[in-house]
This record gives sequence, C-alpha cells and structure tokens, in this order.
Amino acid sequence: MMRRMNCPYSEKTILYFYGELPAGGAAELKAHLDGCSSCAADLAALKSLSEGFEVFKPSPPPLDIEALSAGSRRSAAERLTAGFMRLAPAGAMAAVFLVAFHLSNRGSVPSGWQSDIDAGLADIEGRIYTLEDEMAYSPSVDFDYEYSDLETRKKQADGWA
Repeated sequence: MMRRMNCPYSEKTILYFYGELPAGGAAELKAHLDGCSSCAADLAALKSLSEGFEVFKPSPPPLDIEALSAGSRRSAAERLTAGFMRLAPAGAMAAVFLVAFHLSNRGSVPSGWQSDIDAGLADIEGRIYTLEDEMAYSPSVDFDYEYSDLETRKKQADGWA
C-alpha cells in the first residue's frame, strides 16, 4: 500500500476508504484516483484486505430466549442442585486423591521416629521456657530499666525534660 510516499493524496485514500472524508474531499479524491495508479492500487489493496478480514469475522451465537427464561423460572432448590451437580465430580476426584495420598504414605515413617521427634520438640520447648524465666527473673539485666534510662536521656538531649 505504501509505494510512493510523495503523493499528497495517499493519506486521504485511507480516509476515503473508511468514509471519513467530507463530500467535497471525496469528489476530489475520486477525480485523483482516475489519474494516480498508486493511490488506486492502495485503495484496491485496502478493499481486498477488508474483504479478506470479513471471511474470518465470527458470527454471534444464536440467542435461545426460551432456555434463558426457563433458567430464570427455576426454584432456588433446583439451581442449588444444578450447582452441586456441576461441583460433585471435582469433589469426588479430590476425595479420591486424598485417599490415595493417605494410603501411599501409610507406613512410610518408622514408628520410633515419631517418639524421637516428640522428645526433641519437648526438649526445645523446655529450653525456651528456661530462657524466658532467666530473662524475666535475672537480677543482672533489667531490660525495662535500661530502655527507660535511654528514653530519659533522649528526652533530656532534645530539651523535653
């Protein structure tokens, strides 16, 4: 379509094709197309492409008014049952996968390991409680007092106290 860029009517050809030229401009372009083979070829290419695109233009699906109105007349129980029936296969498949997973892991952890894990967790929990007690009741460090002292010094430095 863009063979010669120096023709002043090349952009008007596109506007003419889409019907966006005023009446006087359209008549002027028609007269120009008789003498300019480049613009005439551009217009022919635009028409050809447009016709080619029309082949691929999908048609809207048919609208079934009866089916739509019948769906709106169903009761809430019928709509709920229909929704459940759509979800039931997915729920059944999830249940099958959960049972298969449970059965595949059966016996994979030796029985002694579970008690070792529990004992290790109990030991860690005991250490945490001991550390909390040491921090709370230790006479060597008073965290609240130290923080309070820093806060007081900052206020004094800022001129608040």
